[in-house]
Amino acid sequence: MSASHRLSVLQGQLAPTNAAEAQQLFLSPTAGRQGDQDVADRMEELMQQTEPYAVPLPEKLQPDGPWNVYRAAHSTRKLLCNFDAPDQDVFTLYDNWETAVARFPHVPALGWRKRDVNGNLGAYTWLTYSQAGDIRTSLGSGLLQLGIPPKSMLGLYSVNCKEWVLLDAAAHAYSMTSVPLYDTLGPDAVEYICNHAELAAVGCSAAVLPTLLSCIARCPSLKLLVVWGAGTAQLPEVPAGSSCRLVTLDQVESLGRRHPRAHVPPRPSDIATICYTSGTTGTPKGAVLTHANLIADAAGTCELLDDWQPGDRHISYLPLAHIYERNNMTVAVHLGGSVGFYSGNVTELLDDVLRQLPLQTATNAGPDKCHVCCCGSVGFCRGNVTELLDDVLALQPQLFVSVPRLWNRIYDRVMATMREANPVKRRLFERAFAYKRAALEAGDMSGGRWGPFWDRLVFSKVRERLGGRVKYMTTGASPISAEVMMFLRVCFGCHVLEGYGMTETSCTITITRMDDPTIGHVGAPLSCCEIKLVDIPEMHYMTTDQPHPRGEVCVRGPTVFQGYYKAPEQTAEVMDADGWFHTGDVGAWLPGGRLRIIDRKKNIFKLAQGEYIAPEKIENVYTRSPLVLQAFVYGDSLKAQLVAVVVPDPETLLPWAKERNLPQDMPSLCRERAVIQAVMHSMQQEGKAAQLRGFEHVAAVSLIPEPFTVENDMLTPTFKLKRNVAREQYQGLIDGMYDSLAGAGEGDREVAVGSGGAGSMAGRRP
Repeated sequence: MSASHRLSVLQGQLAPTNAAEAQQLFLSPTAGRQGDQDVADRMEELMQQTEPYAVPLPEKLQPDGPWNVYRAAHSTRKLLCNFDAPDQDVFTLYDNWETAVARFPHVPALGWRKRDVNGNLGAYTWLTYSQAGDIRTSLGSGLLQLGIPPKSMLGLYSVNCKEWVLLDAAAHAYSMTSVPLYDTLGPDAVEYICNHAELAAVGCSAAVLPTLLSCIARCPSLKLLVVWGAGTAQLPEVPAGSSCRLVTLDQVESLGRRHPRAHVPPRPSDIATICYTSGTTGTPKGAVLTHANLIADAAGTCELLDDWQPGDRHISYLPLAHIYERNNMTVAVHLGGSVGFYSGNVTELLDDVLRQLPLQTATNAGPDKCHVCCCGSVGFCRGNVTELLDDVLALQPQLFVSVPRLWNRIYDRVMATMREANPVKRRLFERAFAYKRAALEAGDMSGGRWGPFWDRLVFSKVRERLGGRVKYMTTGASPISAEVMMFLRVCFGCHVLEGYGMTETSCTITITRMDDPTIGHVGAPLSCCEIKLVDIPEMHYMTTDQPHPRGEVCVRGPTVFQGYYKAPEQTAEVMDADGWFHTGDVGAWLPGGRLRIIDRKKNIFKLAQGEYIAPEKIENVYTRSPLVLQAFVYGDSLKAQLVAVVVPDPETLLPWAKERNLPQDMPSLCRERAVIQAVMHSMQQEGKAAQLRGFEHVAAVSLIPEPFTVENDMLTPTFKLKRNVAREQYQGLIDGMYDSLAGAGEGDREVAVGSGGAGSMAGRRP
């Protein structure tokens, strides 16, 4: 039966059963209106019916002491430190590679695609685990031969690629410490890290070599630069004033093959890596992580992936300099995965994906897009979204991981596309979605009796665009709305997991479980750590709150870092005498030992009337508006009101403006009174839906056309807003908004046009 015939047969059966069902999908553009609250209420009921995933224990054995420390329910007596048998002797990243090389010698490990002379991509080329192990030894031997001894600090400065992974493995085979640098870092940050960590050598790609050379003369500890990706081009001369030697990676490998050295295995307590935080304020801090730290977290993750098989594949696009992808790689190696690496610009990728999204029915296939990571054989991905999708089809990965920023945009675009679809396709999607959603909310993880039918008819093309073999999708880095999480589970028909973690805890702290049908939380603790909440009186978060205890999330266990490198005072600010790491995040315990992240303790400030403000929470609310791409909320301790600098979303704003015969360029639109009014009204509606308190609503907004990006130094490499930079950059707009508030009377005020294409407006608080 043809697809069109199937649609005609089904057309008469697709009338919604009631008005509520008909509106169910299109009430909220993204995260967090009443739809989220409805989902949360239903999930709470379901949580009460399931077995707990974490249980409370006493922190100290006292007769009347509180039971406030939560551990994974299956690991209450002991925190997991390493892998289960037969891998109980894997204590270091070196052991992890050695075990993988011995167990999976012929399994593809690291893969990449080459271009021909016309620029066309070929099939994936692979190094097996055995081959990767040999190259690792040669590279390490070459480093020793070039005068880089064990215990040295080795920098890694590049996008994700096989060379990064091999050099990292070589460092650990000879008891060196690897220090990753984000490829987006500029000369000042590179110079700071090189000197602060006293790097003896740096491995870098040819693309970032000019940045490194521009500061190398001021980095006296650097003795060796190892470069890859230069092709046949001659390497440049080292600047005057530097004694550093410049060689290619191939030369190091060749030298090591001629002069092989025995491995120098590290101890579990040795430093494996120093991960420099991306630095939202001040200079970067180096989180010191041992081999034992990283192995413990990987072990806690691996015990949950019971459907993973050797040779399962993963595309690596999240920066290896970030702990998220570092953990993914450790898990991938342990499980004998095969990995592909994305070497394009992540910011451009997230922007480009908006133009590549689908109409998801069997009769109207379009390219859907996500990103990949976490544990498997490793292939390497390059370029823009088109190339990424091509890589996905070639690689057919089993696991995808991304961040809420992308999932939200996919959700918005799919919903917008469906609203514009013809009635038959729209009704088909609505009925399929409503059916599977109802089954999932009832606790049926299979999607109900007719779930497989709807998957084949409506949702199959989504999975095909991701290669068709995806088993796991994960989201992390920031909270994702319940509505979007449900959307992913319905449409992708695989395990969709949400996790929570930090660099200082070696990555994952909590994650949702495979058999947990509930959403709206970040899951239960891994078996390698324990969690407690601590009161925050000034923010009115208390562990005695009912029905959900609330407080600052604190973590303890073998995954917790050793401190910030050469920064004992900063370490003391986050580590207490009992070994608890204070995350600065605010959490709430839900039934069954599930944790929900609800706020952020750091970055809070006080308004003139004494009220504490957590701007990140408010920004997350405002960016739920379809008209808002990014927001920077600011408050002055001498003022009683908040103001905001807002980047409108061109994907939504331009069509909206066209319908109203307004200009079609963003700088002009940002100065239009009608646009500013519409954006502010939309923000006010989101604030009301999220039940922001009166003083949490912004009293004035300024619109700017240029997004916050890594390139313009407004975002860190992990896409966190640099609040101090934003304040300095937009101080003029901030002053103008406060002047407008001070000089205007009641009611809506006049638009104040700023410089650089910015427009601002103050209005009544809702």
